[in-house]
Amino acid sequence: MAKGNAPHTVLVTREVETVQGRNARYCQELKQKVHLTGKKKGELLNPAEAGYRMGVLSEQKKSQKRFKFKNPGYQRKTTNPFKKSNRG
Repeated sequence: MAKGNAPHTVLVTREVETVQGRNARYCQELKQKVHLTGKKKGELLNPAEAGYRMGVLSEQKKSQKRFKFKNPGYQRKTTNPFKKSNRG
């Protein structure tokens, strides 16, 4: 055992969530009014938590509008492999 590690130490791994993933989860939680992940999974959202999620989604939308306004001719250089295409 490495020096300094107590035998009762438990390593916790966390999954990295993208902005799109977090926004999708927040949107689903607001629709269902319940926590979908974490320690509070299955519990109802309280008004403060719902307000926080609405604020995050609102700011993301404003940020997208600002970016599109400042960069009107922007084209994505990569394609999203998870997005369904309209072709075929």
